[in-house]
Formats: sequence, C-alpha cells, structure tokens
Amino acid sequence: MINNLSNNFNWVRVIKWAVICACIVYFFPFLILGENSYFTVHDNLDSEVQYLEVLKSSGTMYETNGSALIQNTMNGIPRAAYKSGLNFTSFLFSCFPAHMAYILNFIFTHLFAFFGMYLMLTTHFFKDEKDKWLVVFASFLFSILPFYSIYGLTIAGQPLLFFAFLHLRNKTGKNRQNYLIISLFPFFVIGYLVSPFAFIILGIVWIMDLFRTKRINIHFLIGILLLLVFTLLADYQMYGMTFAKTGFISHRTEWDSAKLMGLTPSFAIQSSITLFFETSYHTGSMPTKVILVLFLLALSICFIEKKDKRLLLTLFVSIILICAFYSIYFYLVKYFGNKITLLKIFQWNRFSFILPFLWIFILTVSAANVGRHKVLHFFLAIMLSFQTVYIIRKNKEVMNNWKLVLGKKIDEPTFARFYSKDLFNKIEKFINEPKSSYRLASLGINPAVTSFNGFYTLDGYQNSYDVNYKHEFRKIIKKDLEADAERRDYFDLWGSRCYLISKEYIKSESTAQTFVSKLDFDFETYKKLGGKYLLSGKEIRYPDSCGLFFNQKFTDKNSDYIVYLYKVK
Repeated sequence: MINNLSNNFNWVRVIKWAVICACIVYFFPFLILGENSYFTVHDNLDSEVQYLEVLKSSGTMYETNGSALIQNTMNGIPRAAYKSGLNFTSFLFSCFPAHMAYILNFIFTHLFAFFGMYLMLTTHFFKDEKDKWLVVFASFLFSILPFYSIYGLTIAGQPLLFFAFLHLRNKTGKNRQNYLIISLFPFFVIGYLVSPFAFIILGIVWIMDLFRTKRINIHFLIGILLLLVFTLLADYQMYGMTFAKTGFISHRTEWDSAKLMGLTPSFAIQSSITLFFETSYHTGSMPTKVILVLFLLALSICFIEKKDKRLLLTLFVSIILICAFYSIYFYLVKYFGNKITLLKIFQWNRFSFILPFLWIFILTVSAANVGRHKVLHFFLAIMLSFQTVYIIRKNKEVMNNWKLVLGKKIDEPTFARFYSKDLFNKIEKFINEPKSSYRLASLGINPAVTSFNGFYTLDGYQNSYDVNYKHEFRKIIKKDLEADAERRDYFDLWGSRCYLISKEYIKSESTAQTFVSKLDFDFETYKKLGGKYLLSGKEIRYPDSCGLFFNQKFTDKNSDYIVYLYKVK
C-alpha cells in the first residue's frame, strides 16, 4: 500500500489536495455564514470571546498595569486576570470584529496544526519518500481535531515546538531558526495551559540526556531558558499578580475539587479511563480505540520481527503516565492543597493537553509499522477511515455549520443569536443612562451576553476574581443556595460561575412554566454592590413583593431571548 501510493502520487500534490479538502470541510461554512456561524458556547462564547470583547470595548487590551481593575465585570477584575495583550489572539480581536477575529484565528490555528505536524514528522521521523502519504494524512488528522481554537497554538503549535527542540537535542538544523520558534511560541498560546508542563517534560529530557551522555547540551538548555523568559514576558501581568504581593486574593484559593466531585477511588479511576479513551473536549475530544488497536498490532509486529520499539513504547508509556497523574492530582489537592496553595489554585493535571499530539504521533508510528506488510493494507485503510470519521463527527462547530449551510436547524445558538446585539441595543436605549453609571445582573440569561454588549455586570464567569466579592455576592443568593446543596457546593467549592441562582426559576424551567412567582434575593446587598437593574429570561409575576419595578419586555426577530427588564426599588 505504501509503495503503491508513493509510486502513483506525487506527495506535493497530495499535500495540496489535503489542504484544499481541509479548507472546504472546515473553513468554507464559516466564511459563508460569517456572524451567523455556530461557535462553541461552553468555555468559549460564554467566557474567552467575551473577555476579549470587554478588553477591546474598555480600551484596556494593552493596559500594562496588571493590577488595574476592569470595571465592566463584577465591580472590577484585575487586568492580569485576562488574556495578555501580547497574545496573537488579542491582536486579532483588537483589529477585527469578534466573529471575524474568531474565524481568522480558527483558520490560522488549524492550518498551523497541519504544517507544524508535517514539518516535525518529515524532518525527524519519516524522511523516506514512501512515507509521505502517511505523514500528510496524520498531519491532516491532527489539523481537524476539534480543539479550542480560541486557545491559539496551545494544542496546534505543540508539534512545531517539539520540532525545534528535537533539532537542538540532536544538534541539527539552524539554531537561530529553532531559537526563534521557541521565543515566539509563548505569544501564540495560553501559557498556563501548556508552558509549565513543557518545562517539566523538557527538563526531564535534558537531565536524562545529561546522565546518558555525561555532556551538557548547551543549545537545548538555552532553548528551555528562552521558553521560560518569553513565557514570563508574554504573560508578565498574570505572573506578576501570582507571585508578587498585590493584596489581591483570588476566589481560586477556596477551590476544593476533591470535595466538589465527591472524590472516590472509583471516580478517580473512571476519570483516567475516560481521558485515556476520549481525551478531553478542550483539547479536541478524540476516540482513541482505533489508535490503540493499531498500536497493539504494530507493537506485536516489532516484537515478532525484533524491530526497534522504543519510540512506540515511550509514547504509550507517556500517555499512560499522564492519564494516571490526572486522577492522582485530585488526591494531591485533597491531602496537600491547604498546605501548598499553588497546588490548589493551578490545575497541574493539565498535562492532558499534550494527549492529542501524542495520540496522533503514536498513530503515525503504528500505521507506518503496520503498513510495511501488504496483507494488512486493507485493514489499515479501514482503521484510518474510521478514525477520520470519528474525529470529524466530534467537531460540533464544523458539523453544525454544515447543517446551517445546508439549511438545517441546529439545537444551539449561532454567534449572532447568542449575543443578540440588536436586542440588547434596545435595552440600552430604553434605560438611556451611561452604562458605567449603573450595574445589572441576569437571571436565566448568560451574563457573558450582557457583558459582551457593553453592560457593567455584577455576575460573570471568570478565571480569577476577588474572593471578597464572591462572599458579598453570595449574600444575594444565600437563601437559594441553602435550599439546594448541589448548587451550594458548586458555588462555594468552585464559584468561577458567579451567577444569580433562584430555586423558583429552576423550578419553572423543569415545569416549562413561563413565569416566576417570586425571588428570594437579598436586594439590599444587590444595591450595595451597585445593582440598579435586573434582566430576567422569564416574567416575575409579583415584582413588588421582592423589591422590583417592572419596566418593559424586550424581544427581537433575530434573537431567541425574551428579556424582562426590572428596576430595583
């Protein structure tokens, strides 16, 4: 199969058509639909995209003072808690409308994933012409993974970073080129999602090489130091707030993931098993059973034919260790989190962000070994086809946008309908006050929507905010939290989603009731925090009884929301 493919096709032509297919399948719907495209809501439109829009609209995208408070959300979030202005994604959002910046970033990250993986594999592992088709195919699979493109090259750029460090380790290539790649990498990623883990892995490799060769690889060490220096520079505000004494205490200090999850040995084991067979949705959820079958077959071939199996085993053992540590970390937090604060406020089990790269890598090596045997060619083709279909079907953004292009309905809102700018412009005009002069919160409406539309909100979903504000906000919803142990723990033990919670509203949702009879919120505390208005997704039947005055009901033909505006007495 491999020989036939390499003889019948020019690999340059294969690359060209693979890229064209990727563009058609992945990028065409976004370019046609524009603002009416579907983008992932969870941890994306409800947070990351909205953060960048807030920075842009408030004029603080390039604010250098990390302690400066961005007043738009929760009475002031430190600038350091947001994405750095030195990040490439921040640059895109500062130059283009949010939907266009997202699409451009989506295209950039997926194309970069393809060429980065292709460059790494062809340069360091598969130099034979007959393997070009497999390298192209593996690079294509990596590029269509449904990872969060809003994270930039956090996932997509890993192969290129590995490519540069392999050159430094093997003392090949041009050092200046490798140093440049390493130095630029931190400006295209979410540093805390990948850099600390890269340091640990690279450090282990450097130390192992030192003991093995009895020589110091100075170029590899310089690469690690460059990555460290530019990582600190790219996110200087965040690291400054983390390690300097600024007086800011994050709500993350109250995190208790072990208690929140009801940590048990069976839960921990199941978490690792799920991660092993599915990876995680942020990194691009990907079924791995097909890859596992090819790996076991390739490993068997290597044992039978007495071929070098070190690379296969190294990759597989790395995956096993990462999946095992994912659950072990929960116990480390449980027993040592209160003594070692950094262990609790930083999620050290995010080594899992490397898994998609490792799985595609191990798929490539396994397929190369299996493909050497003509009798297994048909089986290999079937397995690779299955894996491709699995990955594409996991990508909700692509699948939903193709449905929209074909005139079909989807169950989730598009970018335009989620943020509903026309609807919230109506509300802004009705209130007719400077947005900075009042605060509001939303019940049954994602606060990211109001925040994106320029309103100053008391509620929000934030990675890090003042723990004292969390305590004050809790007073507003205290009665409702006391009535629901699950939501109480969710807020008290995590609390990144600082939302209004109403047992009456939740009850109305379960019964499809179109109104809420009453609210048990502490509106005195609400007013102390600056709250003047309340937006509700349902009518509050007796607003007077809970200290509210009904203003108006708002709808819009281009929105799925029905918004009731109330003023706090």
